[in-house]
Amino acid sequence: MSPHRTTLDQIHVGWNSKNFHGRGWSGGFPVPIGMSGSRRGMTSFMAQLSSAERDKLIRSGTKVTYRSGETLMWEGEYGNHVLVIDSGDVKIVKRGVDGKEHLLNICGTGELVGEIACVEENGRRSASVIAQSSVAAIRIAKEAFVAFLHDHPALWLGIVRRVTGLLRAAEGQSDKKKIRVVRAVATLTDRYANGTRGAVVPGTQDMIAGFAHVSPVTAQRVLADLKAWKLAFSQHGKVVVPCVRCLRVAADTAMSTQIYGQIIIGCGGTGVCPQR
Repeated sequence: MSPHRTTLDQIHVGWNSKNFHGRGWSGGFPVPIGMSGSRRGMTSFMAQLSSAERDKLIRSGTKVTYRSGETLMWEGEYGNHVLVIDSGDVKIVKRGVDGKEHLLNICGTGELVGEIACVEENGRRSASVIAQSSVAAIRIAKEAFVAFLHDHPALWLGIVRRVTGLLRAAEGQSDKKKIRVVRAVATLTDRYANGTRGAVVPGTQDMIAGFAHVSPVTAQRVLADLKAWKLAFSQHGKVVVPCVRCLRVAADTAMSTQIYGQIIIGCGGTGVCPQR
């Protein structure tokens, strides 16, 4: 069957290497796009749609692929399309006044990127989008996306919630530096948790520092504390979290009390977790 006649129920997340043809592909996948159960424990944009709506949206776009490290969208450019991530991960980054790249978010399967600039008249990208791995996506022109939203007005609420979430994340930058690091580690962990007790977050101390808007030295010190508290530890370009629940409770406690030194001691991923 031609890929242009493939319905959403036959389009799946995952790749068959024999199907690559430049920036397009043909063939199918094992799980419907955006419905594979987000490994980050969150509801994706595509998961909010019915099967017929997903099918309609995909038919309005073009299937594209990107290499790891490739920039999908540039900060400052006019928003003329959105992307729905089919597989892989992308990072949302913004260049600070210090010239450094600051991590704002990480998006994966079924998530929508680039929509804010598209719903604004003459909107420009507020950040860049970079592939963290090989990425497959649906590229939808601005006009087609806005028309889809007008036909499905309930989806505007999802856009508003996304913007609200970004604003709340920005508010967190006024927290104490060490608490911001704990919050950053917990936020990234939530995105990579897949329902298991522990989680592994790909990322260096410098990435954590950029996400929390602190110096690498501060991030290193907090990660050392988290290790002592059996909440998380860095290891060869990743952060290992033995118990997601313990880390989340510790982060929530620190955020609510604004006290860094009273973070709980984690269970270390063994025995009965007292936070469950």
